[in-house]
Amino acid sequence: MIAEIKIVDDSFHNISLRCDPALAHMQDADRADYIANLQRTYQLEASLAKVGKTIDFSSNRWDLTPILSKGEKAANTVLIFKDLPDDVIPYVKFFLNYYRKKNHVKVNTLYIRYTNIKKILTGILKSDPNIRFDGITTGMIENFIDSRNLSNEAKRNYYTSILKFYNYLITTCKIRLLVDLDSLSSKLDNTIKAVKHEDTRLPSIPRDVAKKIEAKALEVMRGDNYEYRYRLIACAIIMLFRLGVRINDLMDFRVDNLKKDKIEVHGVKISYIDYYISKLSRHNSEAFGHSIFASDDTVEAFETMKRIRLTQIASEWSDHLFLEDNQEISKTYFSTCIYSTLTSVQQTNTARSLNHIHHVSFPQQKGRQYTARIHANTGYIFVPTYMQKACPGSSSKNILNI
Repeated sequence: MIAEIKIVDDSFHNISLRCDPALAHMQDADRADYIANLQRTYQLEASLAKVGKTIDFSSNRWDLTPILSKGEKAANTVLIFKDLPDDVIPYVKFFLNYYRKKNHVKVNTLYIRYTNIKKILTGILKSDPNIRFDGITTGMIENFIDSRNLSNEAKRNYYTSILKFYNYLITTCKIRLLVDLDSLSSKLDNTIKAVKHEDTRLPSIPRDVAKKIEAKALEVMRGDNYEYRYRLIACAIIMLFRLGVRINDLMDFRVDNLKKDKIEVHGVKISYIDYYISKLSRHNSEAFGHSIFASDDTVEAFETMKRIRLTQIASEWSDHLFLEDNQEISKTYFSTCIYSTLTSVQQTNTARSLNHIHHVSFPQQKGRQYTARIHANTGYIFVPTYMQKACPGSSSKNILNI
């Protein structure tokens, strides 16, 4: 019988060792060493004063907001365990906490790992009521992933997540299961090779088409008769064209980020933007700053946004440059407000991750909807629909690498 021992760490409280799947499969001698090692990693619950600030490990709903590191932004912070069978939940919970502590992963990564693992396990277990967790085999896992209509990149993420999960159970916890780690590892290697061999690069569009996109954005940006939202979008496009920053970073610009200094040696006055990158490689990494040259168009876009943002109530309390509907704008919200301006959307490249594709709309003119699309990660601009007629031979699949 395993004694009831509750432990906590820097992020969770109410962690019951009685629920630890590793202990249930260990011999008594191994169990004592395992608990001793855990207690060197964790603290006894009674000795920790900040229990109220941590996450309840025993809950079937984890809100990971308290463990977001400084500068980290996560689109999804809530993990729901109720969809998993009760006997599977402890395996997954203890893995997630182990993986988080060992690899110092960000909340977004933890969410992706959990989502992939949950889809695989629930998919297999629901396919046959007679299958139990400890009866899942390598073939079942591989068949579930390979039989789905997934891109090689998606398969790579699935195999990575499930391999890490079973590696923890089999290698770290010494649990005997019907899963061959070598086979899963081989599958992962094959999908990684397939991803590398895929030519996912998109062709560039003609420079004259890009100039027309820029010209329309500049026109809208400078037009006092255009609605606020359209001018915001136009300013964003010009700055993304000129700076090449991610949408996350652009939406995090502050009103005082634009600097103007004189170079003493040449007597030339230049403008540049100081900003901190928001996409960190590790959840505990410190955000680091960049100074990037600002062209005349960039300065005009920045100062236009700085001026028109004063129409937003949020300008009274927020120093963010980009405001919409009287609130600060995240990448997710930016996508939402852009989508809501569209009257029609070209359904091209639907196989690509729509989380990274954002549709940008200009006002209708002479019955046309001016539409461009920005790729959040790379800054690619997609050819607008109206440009297909203006520039024969181009299509909405072509893009400009800026």
